[in-house]
Amino acid sequence: MAQRPLAVAGGHRTTARAAILFEAFQGADPVAALLILRHGTTATYHIGHTTTAGRAASAHTLLMWTAMCWCAGHGHQWLDLGLVETQRNAGLARFKLGTGADVVPLGGTWVHWPPLRPLRRLTWLDRKAMIP
Repeated sequence: MAQRPLAVAGGHRTTARAAILFEAFQGADPVAALLILRHGTTATYHIGHTTTAGRAASAHTLLMWTAMCWCAGHGHQWLDLGLVETQRNAGLARFKLGTGADVVPLGGTWVHWPPLRPLRRLTWLDRKAMIP
C-alpha cells in the first residue's frame, strides 16, 4: 500500500510512518517509550522516556532492541543515536554505547549566509575538535 503524504504545520509534508513510536507496558501501565524518525535508509533515535518501573524491568533496552530489529527489517542501514556526551549525561552515553554503536565524530553544520562571513575563520575550531 502506498504511503499517503500528510500535511503538517507550516505547509511541510511528510509520509505516513515517518515517525514510529515504540511503547512498553506492564499490564495496562505504560513504562517506557521511544520515538524513531525515518528518513531514507537512516533512522534516528529522537527521544525516549522510562518510568522507575520501566528502568527496573529494562524496558527501554527492550524497546531499543525492538526498534533496531524493526528498522533493519524495514530497509534502514543506519540508526543514528545522536550525540554521546559522557560528561553531562553519563547514563545516556552508557546506554548508547551499550547498544554496540560506533562513536563517529561529526563536524558542525554550517550555513553560507553573507552576514556570517566574518565567522568563517572559526570553522577551524570545529574541524580541530572533530579530528580524533
